[in-house]
Amino acid sequence: MNKIKILLVGVLMLFMNYILFGGAALTAINDAMAVATVSVSATIAQSITCTPNISTTSLGALTSGSVATANPSATTSVSTNDPIGMTLYINGANAGLKNVSSSYTVPSTSTTLVGGTEGYGVNGTTSSGIVLTAAYNKTGNAIGPLPTSSQTLASSSATTSANVMINTLAAISANTPSGAYSDTITYSCLGN
Repeated sequence: MNKIKILLVGVLMLFMNYILFGGAALTAINDAMAVATVSVSATIAQSITCTPNISTTSLGALTSGSVATANPSATTSVSTNDPIGMTLYINGANAGLKNVSSSYTVPSTSTTLVGGTEGYGVNGTTSSGIVLTAAYNKTGNAIGPLPTSSQTLASSSATTSANVMINTLAAISANTPSGAYSDTITYSCLGN
């Protein structure tokens, strides 16, 4: 009987020892643990594109009694991963439709074209993700100018992938000199 009591006391003492000191010992091990970190870095290159779907378009044979719209119209696909967006610019080569054999130019201005009055320019629409400036956000025969200096055509304020659809229009008067006329429209884009 005494042996059983001694055994029970021994087991009880071991259990109490575990309860009293085992947790503290484990805590000491955790407190001594070292922590190290690894920093990860990466870069993403800025990407900006603006690509018209056509390289040529034609206003056809102009007459003084009507307003002509070039066919086909131009759709410029734009995209950027710039977090603050991009700006699409437009300009012409001659500030108007220039007669290739003389110095005469049908001027490009901001106006509403009517048959019988000279004028030349563009208007357009966009898909979601980019916004036309007021000068070109027009319909019908209302147009924005094509000067030789770059003009803001449209812009975004965040990353985007969108389309800008541009119509080119012209009108002449009865006194506009005959001949072949041309212009070159340039689209360029830049991150904001």
